[in-house]
Amino acid sequence: MWGVGERNHDNDAARFAAFQQVPAGAYPYVAGFNEMDFVGEGSSGGSAFSKYVDVWNNIIVPKATGDTLLISPSSAYQAYEKQVGWFIGNVTRKPDILSVHIFQDTAEKALKVSWQERRESAPC
Repeated sequence: MWGVGERNHDNDAARFAAFQQVPAGAYPYVAGFNEMDFVGEGSSGGSAFSKYVDVWNNIIVPKATGDTLLISPSSAYQAYEKQVGWFIGNVTRKPDILSVHIFQDTAEKALKVSWQERRESAPC
């Protein structure tokens, strides 16, 4: 899932409409939104966070039947983000897997991001 169909780029509305037609259990996993915390090209951010929770609960979760795994939304802000943890605390079904974007130039910086994500998003 890219976004909630409200962005005017990256075919967000078309992707959202197509996703809604996917039968429940059709895929082994369903991934949440791309960078819901960031507004700009290549992200799905900019909608109210309550909208992402509503779409997750009412559209994404019903697609995850049987052995389908749910993957959390990703965050653009990495070690500085707070929204994925908030999101996980407000959905009816928590993701099975935490999606993390890490764009760092050293292993130390990457570890800092991963520990921050774990702290903000646990328990997932």
